[in-house]
Amino acid sequence: MKRYEEGNAFFLKGGEWLRMNKKVFLIIFIIIFFIAATYIMEFTGNNDHLAEEEASEIADLEQENEKLRQEVTQLEESLFEARKFIYDSELASSYLPFGDATEIIFREIDESKYILIYQAGSDHYLHISQGPRPMQEMQLTIPTFDPEHGITRDIIGYNGIYYSGGIITDPEINEVRVTQDGMEHHAEIFKVDDHVRGWYVIFEDDSNDSYEKTTVQALNEEEEVLWEG
Repeated sequence: MKRYEEGNAFFLKGGEWLRMNKKVFLIIFIIIFFIAATYIMEFTGNNDHLAEEEASEIADLEQENEKLRQEVTQLEESLFEARKFIYDSELASSYLPFGDATEIIFREIDESKYILIYQAGSDHYLHISQGPRPMQEMQLTIPTFDPEHGITRDIIGYNGIYYSGGIITDPEINEVRVTQDGMEHHAEIFKVDDHVRGWYVIFEDDSNDSYEKTTVQALNEEEEVLWEG
């Protein structure tokens, strides 16, 4: 009987120990949960704060970039206006590549562009600019003023922008088209004198083989091709 009572006492104590351990485990779990929840809340709050700071920094950078773009635009406009003023004055020859040895044959200047045809020695050049945003300027060669097919052409590219142009002496030529890689561009034609007209076109292309892919067509009023090259 005594052993039975001792055994029961042992199991009772064991049960109490288990119940106590359950309470301890529950308390420990609650503490761990509270700590974890607090950490998560703080982490989330810090992340939100960092996100707000990053968003503010990005907004500031975008404002700075926009300010810089506006300043660049103003500089381009000022430079374009300054060049127009110079090329429309007696100082124009001094600012062209061959300096005072240059004789200006033709010039046309308006709000959005300036066009010059000039001679340096025995060579002739077509100087075109269409600006000011982005300001595009290039010098093309005119190999002769008496072309065999009534038209000359030159092409040059820089930073993905291509310039093609020349002169027209055939009075039947009414239109000039420049086709590059399947894209068709219609040239601007302007009168130089009673016998000569000029033409040019500016287009963008990022490929490195635009010269090989470019075709120039001269057409009459009926859109018949008079020359292609």
